[in-house]
Formats: sequence, C-alpha cells, structure tokens
Amino acid sequence: MLSRIYTTCRLTKGYTWVLFLVVKQFARILQRKTASETIAFLMKSGCPSPTSQTVSFSAKETRSIAAGLARRLGPGAVIALHGELGSGKTCFVQGLAEGLGCAAAVTSPTFTLLHEYRGGRLPLYHADLYRIQSPEEFLKAGLMDYLEGDGVIAIEWADRIAELLPAATLHVRLAMGAKPDERIIEIRGLAP
Repeated sequence: MLSRIYTTCRLTKGYTWVLFLVVKQFARILQRKTASETIAFLMKSGCPSPTSQTVSFSAKETRSIAAGLARRLGPGAVIALHGELGSGKTCFVQGLAEGLGCAAAVTSPTFTLLHEYRGGRLPLYHADLYRIQSPEEFLKAGLMDYLEGDGVIAIEWADRIAELLPAATLHVRLAMGAKPDERIIEIRGLAP
C-alpha cells in the first residue's frame, strides 16, 4: 500500500501525546471498561481526540482507507465528512460501503439529501447537506433519527449541523494534495 499513515493525538497548541499510555492510564483513573468509553468521556470533557492522517495517491486507495475504517465501525457510528467540492467525500463513502459489505453503487445524494444502502454488515446512510442551510432545516427534513440509528451515517457538509452531531462523531477531513489524485485524509475521533 502506498499510503503513509501518521497517527498522533494533537493538542490545540500542537503538542503530541503518547496516546496509548494516556488512554490506558485515564481508563484506570476514570474506571472505564474500554478505550472507546475513555475516548468518548475525554471528548465530552473537552480533551482533544486522537487524529490519524493518511496520504492517498488514488481514488482506489481512498476507498481502501475508508473500507478499513468501516470494518472498525459499529451501529450508531456518525462520520462527518469535511472538504471542498471534488475533494473525494463521495469516493470515501464508496469505500465505507465496500468495507461494510454493501454491494450497491454509491452515488452522491445531493438532490435527495439521503441514500440508504442495505445488505451489508450494517446499513449505511449517506447524507449530503450541501443544500441544507441550518440545523432547523435538517430537523424539518426528518433526518435526526439517522444520527441515532442502527447503522453508520456518513454526512457530507456536516459543518451545517455541527451543533446536532453527537460527541463521539468521527470527523474525516479530505484535502487536495500536490498531485491531481493525491488526497490528504485526516480522521479525528478514532479510538486506538
């Protein structure tokens, strides 16, 4: 695989933590059973979440990275996708579908707001909020139930409903790289 993965836990001032030891110690102190519970607690407490940064050199590689992430997700996972038009958000969702075992062709739901993909390990809900202007509009469209659903929801343009997103939301930022097919993928909120 050509991607280069750099895993760090960044503080707001740019310092790096030795994540595993910190989470393990906090788990003992906070009497949490799992690293995921500890991460969720720390995120709610305002502590920064672990960040993984990957460089992808092709659409195929971007889908592969997303498929790997999908294999780690459970019911109720919320993924907020951030990036400019053409940065690869829908391509990333195609990889999530592959990783969940959904065989359907994934397309952008720009005009329908949401596509549902079933038939995999978990249902995948793909929302595109480009045309949504406010959290109230999101609520009126009846989409709130998907944030607490039985599957995985990937939300393009999630910043439009930022205040509605659960604390344990995974944030995936896609940015154009130096070359045409290169993408810098940053995933924030991953448990180790």
